[in-house]
Amino acid sequence: MATPISTSTYNQLNSAIQDILKSGVLPVMTIYTDAAATNIVVDAHGNIENRRVQSVSFTESYKDENGNPTEPFVTINFTDGINFIDTFKTIDNVDDHWFTLSTIPVPYTKFGSN
Repeated sequence: MATPISTSTYNQLNSAIQDILKSGVLPVMTIYTDAAATNIVVDAHGNIENRRVQSVSFTESYKDENGNPTEPFVTINFTDGINFIDTFKTIDNVDDHWFTLSTIPVPYTKFGSN
């Protein structure tokens, strides 16, 4: 079972990512279009499956340049570990997305010539 992505579940998502990072591994996320976690979201880079999370944030509702209220949304940035890959945005009351989190080890990096 997957967890909904929305501004009301943002604190849960953020805490889970912080807990993963504190445990010494890296968070990876899969995003779905259904709560049963059977349909993976596809973007320009392919399936959003086990992608490394760079950051998560949310934006509350605000009035746009024309004075119209906007819906709040959650933004998730993904990385390949070196470069920023893409941003995924899901809008409350417009989009329905769910997520699962898992972990990967921190890649070994050797500096210098020895």
